[in-house]
Amino acid sequence: MLEYALYTLALLPWTWALYIAVMGLQREWGNMSLIAKIFAAPIIVIGVLSDLLFNWTWGTILFLELPRWGEWMMTARLKRHLEDHRLDWRDRNANWFCHTFLNKFDRTGNHCG
Repeated sequence: MLEYALYTLALLPWTWALYIAVMGLQREWGNMSLIAKIFAAPIIVIGVLSDLLFNWTWGTILFLELPRWGEWMMTARLKRHLEDHRLDWRDRNANWFCHTFLNKFDRTGNHCG
C-alpha cells in the first residue's frame, strides 16, 4: 500500500515535467528534423500514458469523481469543469490547476480554455 502511495506521489512531478517537455516539442515540431522527431516520439507517448494515469489517480482525488467517458486526459476533465460555469469547488480546483501548472507552458497561454 505504501509503495502504491509513493508511486502515486511521484506521478505529480513526473507528469508535469513530461507535460512541459511535450508542450516544447509541440511548439517546435515543424522546425525539427526527422531524427529529432524520432527521438521525441517516445517522450510524447510516455507523456500521454502518464497523463492517462494521472487523470485516473490524482484527477480522481482532486475532483472526487472518476473521469467521464471520453475524458481520457486530464485536460478534458479540466475543460468540462471550467465550461460548466457552476462556480463550485470543482471549478475552482480546475481553474487553480490550469493556472498553476498548465497555462504558462502552452504556446497559447491558455491550455484549458
